[in-house]
Amino acid sequence: MADDGITELIAGPHAVAAALQTHPDTVDCVWVAKERSDERVHGIMALARAAHVLVRQSPRTALDRMAPGLAHQGVLARRRRVERPREEDLVAHLARLTQPLVLVLDQVQDPHNLGACLRSAEAAGVHLVIVPRHARAPLSAVAARAACGAAERLPLYEVANLARTLRTLKDAGLWIVGAAADAPASLHDCAPPTPTAWVL
Repeated sequence: MADDGITELIAGPHAVAAALQTHPDTVDCVWVAKERSDERVHGIMALARAAHVLVRQSPRTALDRMAPGLAHQGVLARRRRVERPREEDLVAHLARLTQPLVLVLDQVQDPHNLGACLRSAEAAGVHLVIVPRHARAPLSAVAARAACGAAERLPLYEVANLARTLRTLKDAGLWIVGAAADAPASLHDCAPPTPTAWVL
């Protein structure tokens, strides 16, 4: 299915379930492979029907044709693109948090890595994620599937200038902590200052 700039496909049980839970009004159709009949799929179908979203059961080969190259695990959904938070609202968002924990991603080019970072960030209690507007992997169906639903739940801010945004975070009282593969100390062996913005 071609992306017309208004709608997009999301693939995989976790991503589809999260979309139905967080933005059900944006989803207009869910496809489930006829070959799947398990508790997880039944739960997704129940979520869709509760939100008055059309559910279609189709052969897995039909889903493969709709989403070539996507590991959909027998579940797809089509929705209107969700509007992301605006960069100019970042400071106000930070002000609403008691001890903000922010993840800043720089030069993450692979959508699987972007999704994995979002999934890990949510598990670690990160409040929001910041990415540069350019020179990064898009938040595509591949990234959303790898995020296992975190892409639907975590606010993702796209910013024009990462260096300027880091100064904004510092002015807002956050400590900026950078990660490096050759760092002498592990995150697990030290107590970072709070509130914190981790730069990866």
